[in-house]
Amino acid sequence: MSASDGLILFSGVALAAVGLDLVLLWAWRAFRRAKTAASLAPTTGALPSEATTPQPPWVVRRMLSLESSFSAGYAAIVRLTRLAAGMLRDEQSLLRTLVVLACFLTALSLGYASSDQFMVQPWLPWAWIACVIVSLFSLLPLARPQQSVDRKDRWIFAVVLLAGLLRVIRLETIPGGFHVDEWGAADFALRYVVPPLDRTISPFVTGHSAQPALYFYVARLSLAAFGERIAGLRMSSVLAGSLAILPTFALISLLHNRRAAYLAAVLMATYHFHIHWSRIGLNNIWDTLWVPLILALFVWGWKHDRPGGAALAGLALGLSQYFYAGSRIGIFLLGYVVIRSWRTDRDDARLVSHLGRLVGMAAVVAGPLAVFAALNPEIFSNRLTSGLLWDPFATALPRTAPTFLPSVPQQFIWSLLSFTAIPEGAGFYRPGVPLVIGLAVPLLLAGVLWQIHRRQWLPVLWLGLTMFFGGFLLEALPASNHYAVAIPAICWLVASPLEALTGFGRKRWALLALAILVATDLYFYFGIYAQSPSLDFIHVFPPNPWR
Repeated sequence: MSASDGLILFSGVALAAVGLDLVLLWAWRAFRRAKTAASLAPTTGALPSEATTPQPPWVVRRMLSLESSFSAGYAAIVRLTRLAAGMLRDEQSLLRTLVVLACFLTALSLGYASSDQFMVQPWLPWAWIACVIVSLFSLLPLARPQQSVDRKDRWIFAVVLLAGLLRVIRLETIPGGFHVDEWGAADFALRYVVPPLDRTISPFVTGHSAQPALYFYVARLSLAAFGERIAGLRMSSVLAGSLAILPTFALISLLHNRRAAYLAAVLMATYHFHIHWSRIGLNNIWDTLWVPLILALFVWGWKHDRPGGAALAGLALGLSQYFYAGSRIGIFLLGYVVIRSWRTDRDDARLVSHLGRLVGMAAVVAGPLAVFAALNPEIFSNRLTSGLLWDPFATALPRTAPTFLPSVPQQFIWSLLSFTAIPEGAGFYRPGVPLVIGLAVPLLLAGVLWQIHRRQWLPVLWLGLTMFFGGFLLEALPASNHYAVAIPAICWLVASPLEALTGFGRKRWALLALAILVATDLYFYFGIYAQSPSLDFIHVFPPNPWR
């Protein structure tokens, strides 16, 4: 943002603040005058209803309601804090807390010791893994869970198998060649992850393209298991994309119903957008695994009163911070789910127990990365602050307005249309069509309205946060690498009106629509896009520098 733009923005905010102050002052003075006039007016012979004190203006009433909300929130925090302190009087709970605290401090020390080192000795990652395992077993219940998979849910594994087949077929040639970022990821993994030396890349720093280095351990493991070739790197994405269907199915089953979950799972398995990113050796597709996994584990643990679900959700939440930045919208979605669950049941003891396990586990896992981010904010936030709407580079682009303020309406409109009307233009995909095509477009919009009617805000909020953080705030619109995290929400919303049709006795119409959606996406990806993929996929597999 230039100096002139900053001055204009500051002046606008200042004028808005002054205007709000004047409105509040006027409203308060009008209220005081009305109250004084009512107290001085003669009341002889007046009915009681005519002599009552007038109500303050709506602005004042709103301010007073906010004050009561803050007071209620503070009282709730005090109540929950006292409840947590009371739980710690139990020796078993106290021991569990002390063990997790010790692991947390150890993890922080490991992060601090390696914060200024790119390569570390191999024992350091293993020490962190030990802390994670000890914390997890400390927070998991000692009793073995007796719940098994419902027979009606076993068909989901057939859907996962179908997804795996669609993602692994012709993996070397669709898309053909490496994208430059894939080439860099493979080269970085071969060069720095467990090389034939006495040191390895620290998992708590950022590596290639300023991405957290832990993902490159996954890439290196995939290359070791499936060969040092294009398909070898991409197999990690195939597995992540296929497995992502399971937590998506579980989450929708818990919050909607099994029928909607199956519809969404089939749509996700055959969705051209998800198929493509499951065939690219980058960490973006992991967003579609981590976010629904975090939410599903917490919701399952809460509904069945299983604190272990919250601990596992904390594990997934901590690990997600080491992958693509899109998964961080899961923090906002998790906050909504926690508040919604508590407001439904008003169970303070369960809230303290589950939230304590969630936060404790996530802190142990993500603590070392948080230390690196605190000590090296410029390095860690490089990807988060580059390509923003107000960057000089972004404002100089031909399709972006020359100053910040005039481009806001354009960004807002582009963000709203980026899924259904504007072709995706990033070199990672560049299909020449929007991310949602054919019959899925009206069904997506209908699903948003239907879920709002049902007051099921989670998928709507999920989509909205993706458009805001992955679209509106960034200069590149629309870019599939920023929107991949919304794929489970898209499939959920598209499935919602189909599920409603079956509920209204129109099962055949719903199945016909599902067949059209599946055929459209599969024909487009394997029949049309495969013939002319993005021209950015031109690189061969990099040579192993240690051979």
